[in-house]
Amino acid sequence: MSFHLDYLLDLPGVKVETCTQIEGKIYFKLSIVVSGIVCPHCENFTEELHQNRPILTRDLSVFGRSVYLKVPRRQFYCSSCQRYST
Repeated sequence: MSFHLDYLLDLPGVKVETCTQIEGKIYFKLSIVVSGIVCPHCENFTEELHQNRPILTRDLSVFGRSVYLKVPRRQFYCSSCQRYST
């Protein structure tokens, strides 16, 4: 969306896709830049995405308005240890 919004949120590896205002509340839809994770169980890198469920998280208010972040909650499957990680 905009470099300025990415800079203001200051979340590493996260990019702002959209910013909308509905009924005095601000909603940011975020996307993750990195394609995979290091498995916390066996420490191998995996990009095998099992599921992606967005969650809505309340953030700190700004200028007297509530702020919500729609964050993709990604779950990966590690073929090395055959376990799932979020």
